[in-house]
Amino acid sequence: MKAKLDADSRDWCLHHYRDSHGNYVSATLSAHAERIKAGKRSESRRDTCAYIYHVREGSGTSDITTAAGENIKLCWQQHDTFAVPAWSRIVHESDAHADSYLFVLSDRPLLQALKMYSVES
Repeated sequence: MKAKLDADSRDWCLHHYRDSHGNYVSATLSAHAERIKAGKRSESRRDTCAYIYHVREGSGTSDITTAAGENIKLCWQQHDTFAVPAWSRIVHESDAHADSYLFVLSDRPLLQALKMYSVES
């Protein structure tokens, strides 16, 4: 997966783990990987998924605004794991010295099967 992420020229990229038919690896959980280039930020996004992030490499911060409007600035480094509640706006920023790689689990397949998945455009 790292080679796929590194082949993408954008400052931030995300690739889902899928089986050979293009399906999620589980009926209830989705896995994806993200790369944020050194000193760069991810796009701002918000959807109905709850997320568990594991920092595979790198360090940085995440700006999280929960559905209730609480603003959280979370600092993370390699081997940290953190959760982001559903319907939170999130932006990640990698520290300037190295790219950051995040492994992520979410409940997206379950929400899509229940027709409860939504993303803010």
